[in-house]
Amino acid sequence: MTIFEDLIVELKNENLLEETVVDVSDKTLVENGQPLEIAPESEEAFVQALDVSDPMLEHLSEMEKPVNRREFYRRRAIDEMNSLQMVEHIFSAIEREHMKSTPTGFDDLEAKKALNSFLQVSDDLHSEDHAQTELALMRDMEIWSTALAARDAEISIANLRRFCENSRPPLSSQAMLSLARYYRNSQFTESTRAKFEFIMTRLFAREGEFQKRFIIFEYDEMVGHIKTFYGDWSSVSLYAQNDDDENIKYAIKRFSDLAAEIEGFELFDEVIAAGFFDKVRDFKEETREMFFAPTVTAAAIICNARIGNKFVDLVQKERLRTSPKLTAEKYGTKHDSIVSDAAGKTVNLVDVLRSSDIDFDAIEDPIEITEYEPDFTFGSVAESAKSWFKFDLYAVNRWMVVLTVLVVVASIGVYVWSEQEVETNNGVAKAAVVNVDDAKLNEYISTARSTKETFYGVMQPAWASLDDKAQQEFLQKAWVFAKNKGFSRVLLLNDKGKTVGYAAEGKTNIVRP
Repeated sequence: MTIFEDLIVELKNENLLEETVVDVSDKTLVENGQPLEIAPESEEAFVQALDVSDPMLEHLSEMEKPVNRREFYRRRAIDEMNSLQMVEHIFSAIEREHMKSTPTGFDDLEAKKALNSFLQVSDDLHSEDHAQTELALMRDMEIWSTALAARDAEISIANLRRFCENSRPPLSSQAMLSLARYYRNSQFTESTRAKFEFIMTRLFAREGEFQKRFIIFEYDEMVGHIKTFYGDWSSVSLYAQNDDDENIKYAIKRFSDLAAEIEGFELFDEVIAAGFFDKVRDFKEETREMFFAPTVTAAAIICNARIGNKFVDLVQKERLRTSPKLTAEKYGTKHDSIVSDAAGKTVNLVDVLRSSDIDFDAIEDPIEITEYEPDFTFGSVAESAKSWFKFDLYAVNRWMVVLTVLVVVASIGVYVWSEQEVETNNGVAKAAVVNVDDAKLNEYISTARSTKETFYGVMQPAWASLDDKAQQEFLQKAWVFAKNKGFSRVLLLNDKGKTVGYAAEGKTNIVRP
C-alpha cells in the first residue's frame, strides 16, 4: 500500500470515515456505494522522467516521489477530496453529538464525478480537456468548501474543542491536520483563527503529569514542521512577509512576555485583578492574519501551554491554601471560557480541583520572571511531565510523532488548481508585490502579487458589477499584461479570496464564486 492508502485504512479503522472517496482495494472512487472506475495509467506515463525542478515535489522523499508530474497532481486531487470529506464527517459528528441537531451533509456526488473526470484526462497537462476538467473540479470543490464554511459558522470553538478532546476513539493526527488545513486556507475570521490555534496547539502539545501539557518539539523544530505543512497545503500568503518582519518579531516576543507574566503571579486572584486573560484575548485578536506566520503560530502554541500549566498550579495552590470546596465556590465556572481561549484547550476549574495529583514543587517554589528567551524553553513543566508516556493509550511517543509528520509530508497535499509551481522558502510560498502600470487594470485591481509562474490580482468590489463580456475583456487584458511580465498564468480573486477568473495560454475562464 501507499502511504495515502494506509491513511485511509487508519481512518476507517478509527471509525472517522463512514465511507471514503478512495476504495484502496481497487483504486476506484465510490459513488453512492458503487465503484466508479478510474482510467488506468498509461504505460508511457510511468516511464517519464520526474520533473525534479517542480518545487511542490522537493519535500518528498525519493521513495515517495511520484514517477511523473501527472501522477503527482492526480494524488493531490484525491488527497484534497479526502481532506474535505474528513472535515465533512467531523462537522457532522459535532452537529449530532454536541449541537443535538441533524447534520445537513453536503451532496458530494458532483464533486466525485468531477474528480473522476479529472483523473481520466490525457497525460498532457496543458491540453484543453485538462483545463476544462480542472476548472470543473475547482468549481465543485469551491462549492463544497463554501457549504462547509456555512456549517462551520454555526459551530462554536467550545464545541470543536470538546469534540476533539473527548472523541472516542481519539481523532488521528491526519484528521486533525485536515481540520488545521481547512481553517488555515479558509476566509479569515476571528473564529477560524481561534479554531486553527486550538487544532495546532493540540497537535504539538501532549498531556503529561499534574494535568499539565508539554510541547513535543523544540521551537525551531516546530516552526520547520509548520512551514512544511503550509507547503503541503499550498497556503500562499498574498503579502510580502518581509514587510512585516518587525511586527512578527514583536508578536513572538509578546507571546513570550505574556507567558512570563502569568508565571510571575503568586495567586489566581492576582491574575484576575490584572485582567490577564483579557490581555491575551485582545492580543490574539490584534494579530489577525499575522497569527498564521509559522514563527508566530509556534510562539502562541508554547504560550498557550505555559498559561494552561500555570493556571493548574495557581488553582491547586488556592485549593491547598483553603479547600477544594471553598475554591470551587469562590471561582465557579465564570472564568472557564476565557481561560480556555487563552490556554488553547478546554479548561474546567472543577475538574482541576478533583485531581489529587499536584505538582508540589512548582507550587512551593514560585517561578521567577525571566527575560525574554528566543529559544522558548518550556518554563514551568516539571521534568517528569516531559516523559513520552510510551505506554499511555492517549499519548504519543516521540518516534510516533516523527513518523506521523513524515507520513503527512509524503501523503497530504492541497490540490493547487492551476498547477502553479511556486517559489518556496522552507515549504512556505511567498507572493511578491507587482507594480501594475496600466491605468485600466488598476481601475479594478486593488492589489497585485505574484509567484514564479502566476500573477495574482485581488479585485475591487466594482469587479462584480461588470457584465460577462466586460469581465472577459478585462481578463484577456490582464493575461496580456502578465504574459509580457513573464508569467504563465493569471488568477483573479475577489475581496473574500474566492477565485473569479483564470487565464493561461489559449484559455480564459470567468468563475462565479
